[in-house]
Amino acid sequence: MNESKVQCPVCLNAHGGECIKIALASIDAAKYQCDICGQFQLDGLTLLTRLGADNQEFDQVQRAAITHRIRNLNDEAGQIPALDSDWLGEFKDHAALPTPATQMLNLIRYVGWYVHKNGAHLKQLPIELYAVIGAPNPERVAELAVELKAEGILKGVDVSNLQDKGLIDVDLTTRGWKEYQMEYEGKKSGGYFFIALQFHDEILDPLIKTYIKPVIEKELGFKAQDMRDVARAGIIDEIMRQQIRDSTLVIADLTHDNANVYWEAGFAEGLKKPVIYICEESKFNRKDRYFDTSHCTTVTWKADAPEDFSARLLETIKRSLQLEVK
Repeated sequence: MNESKVQCPVCLNAHGGECIKIALASIDAAKYQCDICGQFQLDGLTLLTRLGADNQEFDQVQRAAITHRIRNLNDEAGQIPALDSDWLGEFKDHAALPTPATQMLNLIRYVGWYVHKNGAHLKQLPIELYAVIGAPNPERVAELAVELKAEGILKGVDVSNLQDKGLIDVDLTTRGWKEYQMEYEGKKSGGYFFIALQFHDEILDPLIKTYIKPVIEKELGFKAQDMRDVARAGIIDEIMRQQIRDSTLVIADLTHDNANVYWEAGFAEGLKKPVIYICEESKFNRKDRYFDTSHCTTVTWKADAPEDFSARLLETIKRSLQLEVK
């Protein structure tokens, strides 16, 4: 295996870390393992024409956004992206870091995940953490950590006046753990329901528009939304994952055996989100769905009885979340 230590063509190792390049024999490309970015593949032409230290096409913030995107694909989707010219072109049109509020949430998630997994404080904020949470640089991570300590969410030793590390011996406070748990369960950040469905169906679309979204908002006080309601720049699958992660409950329609709907429902199940499945009644009774979901909570619907479906869906949601009618 032909390995060499190189400067990362994405983050340029501007804030530290090392990068290993592994040449791929069969094609003009290489796999990179960067301490900051994670793992990705890059072909020689794209490296020469669009990335690398001498190329000025992407500024520091855009490079940080690419780094965050690679990290997300590695950590959340288990993917090693191939960065070719088309990928970079599509990404550049939407290249943006998460908002500071989302960066704070991501930092809370990371600290909670680390301490829960390892049973010990986070000794120091790792250099790659800015890529994980979507901050522009490690200095911003340090600032966010100090701010979260001041708000009573994080605890640790403030060393920001001595060195550029923000906090050491980092953990969540009691309040922080409550915030972490509430956010993890979707009870904190979003306060909405996410609907996974196949778009542009002449029967399902009116059902969603008239008998699900407005009824849920009126009776339960939650907004119900699907990806068409999310007006936000960015890579669509990353936005979708965040929408599901921050939701309180997911409603997934299985009528069309849409693979994306099954994936979105599975992602929500993996996060231990409450998922309520809905399906057109005759389709459900035929038992020819893509996966057997007969053991899952499912509310069937018929085009000629939308009010009955809406009432049963509301009761199912209330039981699932132990809610009272607003």
